[in-house]
Amino acid sequence: MEPIVLKPGDECPACGGTLAKAKQPTADQRAAAARRDEPIPLPPHYDTAPLSDVQEHGELWRCSTCGYPARFKPTTNG
Repeated sequence: MEPIVLKPGDECPACGGTLAKAKQPTADQRAAAARRDEPIPLPPHYDTAPLSDVQEHGELWRCSTCGYPARFKPTTNG
């Protein structure tokens, strides 16, 4: 079976809904979440992956209907 290859603008492969980009936390929000004393968790609707994963695999997109997750690698020009 061939893997599903999605790109921005494609419909959700699970339900045909719309894939929308999840919000990225700010540097301050990431720092607050990483604190040892009284961390402030990131909101669950944000992209909660470590920044290194976001840089390697791309930003998180979710289906607005069923919640299907997908990551799109950033395109490189040149």
